[in-house]
Amino acid sequence: MTSSARAWCVLGEPEHLIPPREFAMLSGDPELANGSFILKLVKAIYGMTQCSLEWSNTLAKVLDRFEFEGMKLKRLLTDRCAWVWRNQNGKMLMMGTHVDDTLMGCNHQDLQDALMAHIRENFPVQDYEPVSCFLSVGINRTWKTVQSCWTKKA
Repeated sequence: MTSSARAWCVLGEPEHLIPPREFAMLSGDPELANGSFILKLVKAIYGMTQCSLEWSNTLAKVLDRFEFEGMKLKRLLTDRCAWVWRNQNGKMLMMGTHVDDTLMGCNHQDLQDALMAHIRENFPVQDYEPVSCFLSVGINRTWKTVQSCWTKKA
């Protein structure tokens, strides 16, 4: 969904790290190369164990503020990576996340457009065409049905 979601994750507490040798060599700074510096991280970087949790919390704060037709998007208690919005007139939106990948299904374009506008106010977003594969699950959608099956990795 977002381009480089990790860049949007502010850590709950700063982390400290000794720069990897490759980082020191690429920087061209000989002081970094001898290990005499410690970096203080205030945002998550790829590979940190906290990164997924911080992104989930960051995204949740944004989604918790979404409201459409007077109703809020609800995060499921049984699966904290899933969100649902529905009203009594049959409009429905379901959204699932896995790290920085998001899959959304919606039966009304105005609801989908409102949520995407809300997300775009907070993050740079890549909005793709209808999905055919998500997390190695193939998806075949027709007007009334959705079929899914496991796919082999290339």
